[in-house]
Amino acid sequence: MPRYYTVSSSSKISPTKLSICISLTFDKVGDLSLPGLTSQFFQEMYASGSKPFVHIFLKPSIFVLKKESTIMIGPGTGVAPFIGFLGDRTDQTMHLYFGCKREGDFIYRDAMTAAAASGVDLNVAYSQKDKKYVQDLIRENKQKTMDLVEKG
Repeated sequence: MPRYYTVSSSSKISPTKLSICISLTFDKVGDLSLPGLTSQFFQEMYASGSKPFVHIFLKPSIFVLKKESTIMIGPGTGVAPFIGFLGDRTDQTMHLYFGCKREGDFIYRDAMTAAAASGVDLNVAYSQKDKKYVQDLIRENKQKTMDLVEKG
């Protein structure tokens, strides 16, 4: 059965390298904590230094970033494509709202911090640490967000 992952790399920066984002997941079954089958497979390969052979099927993207401001919202799921978009950025202003439970869940921290240092408006919500969610950050920045939406 295929597993679908979102590409997290930019073809402009790395035209011959493809990156995906995989998080090791666990499901509770009674008193047991069982790891996800595919995420555990990749975790074990990474930890052992192996380079597994896997079949991949790419679906061409028709998405093109606008030249104006871009608002990206990752409400705790699906931040991977935004990492690629940050790499594709040229002159446009980008605003990224990203949510995670804890600081330890802040994947791509280095890439996002570097993007923020180069002008990306980075807004991170921690639901367990601060009891704050992405929608709270958007609400706090509602005037700026509405101005951007109205500009198109």
